[in-house]
Amino acid sequence: MTHANQVRQTLCGDPVLIYGAGKRGRQVASFLLDAGCGVIGFADAAATGEETWRDLPIHRLEDWWRKGTPRHVTIVVAIHNCHTDMAPLLDGLAQEATGRIINPVEFQALFDERFPDAYWLTGPQAYAGQDDNLASLATLLADDASRELLRRIVDFRSSGNYATLPRPTPDDQYCPSDLPRWSQALRFVDAGAFNGDTLRQLGRHGYTFEQIAAFEPDPENFSRLSRCVEDLGSGVCMPCGLARTTRQLRFTAEGSGASRIDDHGEHLIQCVALDEALPGFRPTLIKMDIEGAEAEALHGATRTIAASRPALAISAYHHPAHLWELAFLIDRWRLGYHFHLRMHGHSSFDLVLYALP
Repeated sequence: MTHANQVRQTLCGDPVLIYGAGKRGRQVASFLLDAGCGVIGFADAAATGEETWRDLPIHRLEDWWRKGTPRHVTIVVAIHNCHTDMAPLLDGLAQEATGRIINPVEFQALFDERFPDAYWLTGPQAYAGQDDNLASLATLLADDASRELLRRIVDFRSSGNYATLPRPTPDDQYCPSDLPRWSQALRFVDAGAFNGDTLRQLGRHGYTFEQIAAFEPDPENFSRLSRCVEDLGSGVCMPCGLARTTRQLRFTAEGSGASRIDDHGEHLIQCVALDEALPGFRPTLIKMDIEGAEAEALHGATRTIAASRPALAISAYHHPAHLWELAFLIDRWRLGYHFHLRMHGHSSFDLVLYALP
């Protein structure tokens, strides 16, 4: 029996505790319950002890021990976000419990054909046969820090060893401190502007704006964004998404940074091609963080980018292949860009491809 089959057999034969009772935790629990696994409940640091989900109790881990749960229970860690430092969390769980602890990368590898991908998280087949692409990307990157980060990200995503990753730098996202500063005053396109968080971040780093064009289709986010841009006094907000062409698309609005274009979304939103929406804008910096639609939006901005050659800050963590595909797309335009990778969130979230003219 292979190691993977042994682990799957353990999951379906032993009591299982899901660590994390949020959206992903419940998704994992549903999957395991439907597979006939013995999920006994959730461990969550924020639990009050009174909640349940599908009749499964939600307790803090120490309360499970206090109730007599064997410490040899299998724990499936279902936390997958940019905020949680996973390496010490996993180390702490290993000290608390004596059973098997399965982290998100390992869980995805066990069920890669049955459990849906989430952002960069996928089964190991995504990197199988990609040696040539990864080598080409390494050659394309302009600095040793980027190449080392690429090596560590691929190692982590293939192995599930969270300790492989360097510390993220959240405080300089979209304006990395070890790269040249953007030209003042910015003519800034903010795609996926959320509530104005990037505008405020740039302001904290001393940037001023000659003009802002901010795109945000989520109604709740757009309301907060509008107030932010109004305070800055030099911009326009558009309640639209960005795409290759101007058209309407389905959209899931969550009132958060995870709102996204989605074929099954409950809303229909207007999307625009940047080339058509901002003729003559002449941006000096374009940022895109649009939940996986970056490649399509770049295709819709080719004329603008070719004419103005702005600096680009493009999120590269929403899909596994974006790690290399986005850089290859921009490089094919032969505009002389230099490429850098920086990681601003834990677990290779908030990975940004910086293309400097």
